[in-house]
Amino acid sequence: MLFGGLLLLLASLVLERPFFIFNGHSLAILLWLSVLSSIVQFAVWYYVLQRSDPGKTSAFLFLAPFFGVLTGWGVLGEPLHPSIIAGGLCIGSGIFLVNMDFKPRPATTKNSRFNA
Repeated sequence: MLFGGLLLLLASLVLERPFFIFNGHSLAILLWLSVLSSIVQFAVWYYVLQRSDPGKTSAFLFLAPFFGVLTGWGVLGEPLHPSIIAGGLCIGSGIFLVNMDFKPRPATTKNSRFNA
């Protein structure tokens, strides 16, 4: 991330006209994006990966775009279309199915109490 961020910073200095408005709101957004959305999020992610099954844990990555859309709806007032809600339900169902244990039940017969 650091290498890519430095390349993007250099590219923005060459290709863009950078500016930053220093006020409480812009600094709060910058801190939110740099600390909570990057550092804390990756620390928690790697902690969870060490303590659980990586295959099942990785399924939760599909929630990131959905929460991005929900944040846009909640913070920016963007519309929530039925297709977005249906997509969120599909994502939730997929995560549930990935994390569900499909262990076969032991075969029992009708008179299993008589079988020893």
